[in-house]
Amino acid sequence: MAVNITFALLQGQLVHISERISKDKKYYCPSCMESVIAKKGNINAHHFAHNANSSCLTNEETMLHYFSKHYLASAKDENIALQFPVSFFNTINGIATAIR
Repeated sequence: MAVNITFALLQGQLVHISERISKDKKYYCPSCMESVIAKKGNINAHHFAHNANSSCLTNEETMLHYFSKHYLASAKDENIALQFPVSFFNTINGIATAIR
């Protein structure tokens, strides 16, 4: 299943599809490093797309994981307060108990 990629690499930096995209520059998938094409038409959501013959196996979870790691690494010098509702930890304990 193809995933609409909203970020791509340009000269080693992540760029979002909403930024000014140049047709003269090469963008790459952060997961597989294959070249991707910016799709900014009037019908579908803007995204980067692999070529038709791509062998990329990325999915939404791997992309979310990659972007989360990149965000945390880029914000390492900032004081980030991660807030989770108490119910989040109850769910984790419930899953851990069910696995045992």
